[in-house]
Amino acid sequence: MSSISKLFWLSLCLSALLSVSVWVGFGDKLWQRELPADQTTPPNTAQRFEFTGTLPVHTQLELVGYYTSSVCTRKEIRFPNGDIANPYRATLNKSSVLRQSLDTTDTAKPFNLTLALQGGGDCDWQLEDLVLDLTLLPSHPIWKQVKSLKDEYLHTSPLLTSSKPATKASPHDGFYLSQELTIEPVLAGSEEDTNLVAGLPLALNPVYYPVVIYSPKTDSPFEVKLKSNLQSTSRLWSSTVTQMVRFDKEAVLQVQFNPEILSDYQVNVWRQPEQISVHYPDGTEYRYSRGDVHLYAYGKPESMLNTLSASTKAEDKRLLAQIYWAGHVLAKDEEKARKFYREATEGDDLIAIQWMQSQAAYAGEVEQSRYWLQRAARLGDV
Repeated sequence: MSSISKLFWLSLCLSALLSVSVWVGFGDKLWQRELPADQTTPPNTAQRFEFTGTLPVHTQLELVGYYTSSVCTRKEIRFPNGDIANPYRATLNKSSVLRQSLDTTDTAKPFNLTLALQGGGDCDWQLEDLVLDLTLLPSHPIWKQVKSLKDEYLHTSPLLTSSKPATKASPHDGFYLSQELTIEPVLAGSEEDTNLVAGLPLALNPVYYPVVIYSPKTDSPFEVKLKSNLQSTSRLWSSTVTQMVRFDKEAVLQVQFNPEILSDYQVNVWRQPEQISVHYPDGTEYRYSRGDVHLYAYGKPESMLNTLSASTKAEDKRLLAQIYWAGHVLAKDEEKARKFYREATEGDDLIAIQWMQSQAAYAGEVEQSRYWLQRAARLGDV
């Protein structure tokens, strides 16, 4: 081979090697741009959520961060109003998920979890919202109780739509013993920032309790969901609670999360073809037409009507009066409401006295209004 030919082949090989290195570098760059949030390291100066608290025994806490990127995008063909003749290409932000979890055994465990608002990487991941998901482990007493309840229910009330024998409950059954709490960060001064947005630091102390749903004549005759008192009034099948929080320039966004599990507060729900009945621990019962079911959390007056009715405490009389006056749970009965408000005032309940004064003032009863004002003043109402 001549020297010219050798020089030509050497140049060609060198060019090929350089081309390969260029393509490899280009490929690496593409790969880096596609790294999800869980494979990147956020900047040291990034603002961070810091979650601290104590996790109850036999539970698992999962912190899930949902990130979005306006740098890394994807194309999608869309058909407006189902018109397949006029498609258009839409450019959408890519998304990524970062998960952290921890669990406990026989001992409650203090925890500290952090999540950056700026997830780093070439995609410049930005936190959109996050979820705290609390799950009861199969070793939890509630789970064991639910397993026993399911065995008993399926034994005494077998599935009527099937000829198959009832299957005993196992730790692998989906009892839905979990509860999500979504937190959405809102920048101070943005369009989303309203008076309804909570400020930081934030303290969340949810009380969780099981809701057992019995549904004869269905394919899922037994279900259990975990509810929270953060849902003061909730739909039966809704599970997520959302809390928007306001942040500004602080480096660390602190949230205290101290959940409590109630093993002795169980709400039973019976689904029948014509109605659904809800039974609370003190015997309080409500009946609803299908599709219109509400749940009242632990500690809410509506969940303990029997307890309030039997109580002689002034505060309980006033809570009962408020229920009758509002007419949302029971039929509105102003006569009963006034009766219970007056009984509450006999026990020096300040809120009941203030209500009586406002009613007297509205009716133009000057002497009565002055009387209730004096009563309130003696109790320290400025």
